[in-house]
Amino acid sequence: MPSDVAIRVEGLGKCYRVGESSDLTLSFREAAMGRLLGQLRRVVPSIGGDAHPAIERELFWALRNFDLEVKKGEVIGILGRNGAGKSTLLKVLSRITAPTEGRAEIHGRVGSLLEVGTGFHLELTGRENVFLNGAILGMRKAEIKSRFDEIVEFSEIGDFLDTPVKRYSSGMRMRLGFAVAAFLEPEILFVDEVLAVGDAEFRRKCMGKMDSIAGEGRTILFVSHNMSAISNLCTRAILIEDGGCVLTGEPQSVIQEYLHRSTTESSELTPGCFDLSSRRNDWSAHELIIRKLELLDAQMRPRGSFAMGEKLFVRVHLEGLSAAKGASVSLIVKDGSDRWLCDRNTAMSCSGIKEPRSWSEVATLEIDRIPFVPGRYPLAISVATVGATGRLDYVERAAVLEVTDADVYGSGFSLSRSKGVLYLEGSWSIEGAQGDEPTRE
Repeated sequence: MPSDVAIRVEGLGKCYRVGESSDLTLSFREAAMGRLLGQLRRVVPSIGGDAHPAIERELFWALRNFDLEVKKGEVIGILGRNGAGKSTLLKVLSRITAPTEGRAEIHGRVGSLLEVGTGFHLELTGRENVFLNGAILGMRKAEIKSRFDEIVEFSEIGDFLDTPVKRYSSGMRMRLGFAVAAFLEPEILFVDEVLAVGDAEFRRKCMGKMDSIAGEGRTILFVSHNMSAISNLCTRAILIEDGGCVLTGEPQSVIQEYLHRSTTESSELTPGCFDLSSRRNDWSAHELIIRKLELLDAQMRPRGSFAMGEKLFVRVHLEGLSAAKGASVSLIVKDGSDRWLCDRNTAMSCSGIKEPRSWSEVATLEIDRIPFVPGRYPLAISVATVGATGRLDYVERAAVLEVTDADVYGSGFSLSRSKGVLYLEGSWSIEGAQGDEPTRE
């Protein structure tokens, strides 16, 4: 393998059995029976009849025929929908789980920040876990000590350093995990979408540190749904679908392809009406709550496009919200690069939605004047309870709001993206100032 290659993956595959039992005795017995039946069927194909359902489980390939080469010093952003295989790839490369087929060569000391708490011994204190992780990376005790103060300062958990990690909140574990992974100087760093757990200020610190690490020439594989972070941090991006790498290239082009492929699973019944009931809840195991979204004009008629400054009603049809006490419904407007433009939720302006009284509900947001310049704006819908982990249902691209041009200022001039994203209501006035005319020589 060339000396400038940090990671080479060839034909990598990881297969799981859906519904596999965690009972080791049962699993061993079933495996033995399954193998015996398989051997007998080769001789007598009809033997066995209907096997035990636990034996004949469905196989699920989280990764299949995956190829990738990463040069030393590259920062690779990994994009893909939930369940595409992103986290599985990092787990295999981190040697947390073994591949079913294929091979991966890794040249360099690896640090991983995957699920919150991965790599920590819960009974040990934060201090002990720092030294444990350093030892796993092959570092000498003196090396770990030399970086220890930086780790503690960055993680901001100095008051709890000698507390067992099992008593840490998810945010505290993430802080310590990132600090350990970043400051113990691995040559290759794997980062999954765990930064979403921390607060906004700490996320900014983490992104700054990752930028610094990248500037030092270390290799990073970064899984994120934050398109802005991928665009700003990464030198290259890859798109994963159904366990395979379908596209690799310059970050912005891969982001655009990802967003294009990620158009909602909804079917547009009529212009302005989006059926969301046939999708799955990618966020959690909860039943679907968001069922349909409608974009309505001032006469409450569904429309496919709206003019700047026009009145708009966004109507969201919900089921089961009454079972989620204190839940709020959010409308998130994004631009073509998946950047958040605004977020308006029911907790800001509607206390009544906090206590739904029936199984089926309709939440309606009334927008007096659409403030966006002409363009297409993806809309996301979220249902969540208070707290960072309280999301119950989420649709990334539930609909697309198409805004057309209008003479909102009555001046005959048109607005475009070159003038920004929003237009401001208001008017200029110019008056003569009091004072003498300037003397002209």
